[in-house]
Amino acid sequence: MKFSLYSGLGYLINNYGFEGAARRAKELGFSGIELCYFLSGKDQLSPDEAKEYKKILEKYNLSVPCFTCGTSVVKIDEPDRINIENVNRLCEYLEVASLLGSPLLHHTVCYSINPPKEAPDYDMISERAAEGCKIVADYAKRLGISVIYEPQGFVFNGVSGLGGFFERMKGICDNVGICGDVGNTLFFDEFADGLFKKYSKDILHVHIKDMKLFPRNRDMGSTKHYLTKGGQKAIEVEIGQGDIKLDGIFEALKSADYDGYYSIENFISDDYQGNVGRNMKKIEKEYLKVFNS
Repeated sequence: MKFSLYSGLGYLINNYGFEGAARRAKELGFSGIELCYFLSGKDQLSPDEAKEYKKILEKYNLSVPCFTCGTSVVKIDEPDRINIENVNRLCEYLEVASLLGSPLLHHTVCYSINPPKEAPDYDMISERAAEGCKIVADYAKRLGISVIYEPQGFVFNGVSGLGGFFERMKGICDNVGICGDVGNTLFFDEFADGLFKKYSKDILHVHIKDMKLFPRNRDMGSTKHYLTKGGQKAIEVEIGQGDIKLDGIFEALKSADYDGYYSIENFISDDYQGNVGRNMKKIEKEYLKVFNS
């Protein structure tokens, strides 16, 4: 089982610098780092910086299994228009991903963390999104990179929302896949098992996290929380303390002979090292129960 550092990268860079973060990642048991421009403390990495990062990562025998970008190819309030500025920026990120040696670019399609007041027409926004994402995927293909999409937000999420969009993308591009996020489907009021089972052979990278759900009438006080499509409230918790069960996820991945990376998106506490260690042990325990059976 291969773990890649994702959440906590910004924390480590801010405290130890990039080389210190790489060294700490190796000490914590990670095999790679899922680099993300907003977690690296920079809006964009220059080619020289990307080459330097790659040298540092090679020094510690760490790979970049995936380069990640949170963005909107189409905006939820402008569903009939491709955001060409963000499309062009994604192509720039592809150049950075290539220099880092990453085989994958993961980007969101219509980034949102709050339910929209009015849902856009799915066919319209999906068609525009596919047109924009094809520009990115075609550019990625020239660089030998595959593009993956995760369930996220309130349009391209769940079996129907992400699935419908992904089927459209598979019909026009042969270098696309899915980033299997075990928690984001909760925003669409679904557990991720169905998505993982249906698209197990298309999953090229996995994000693991845990979240706990509460009814809409629950008073959350000052606790940071998110709203789901149906009005439930969700909070991030340490893995194993929430409502997400990993056994069905791992069964789906086992059926597809998945051997890729698992990026940990865990609840960050003051005890970062202990938090990471506990999460890894919990994940490995569930993984081994399924993959060794």
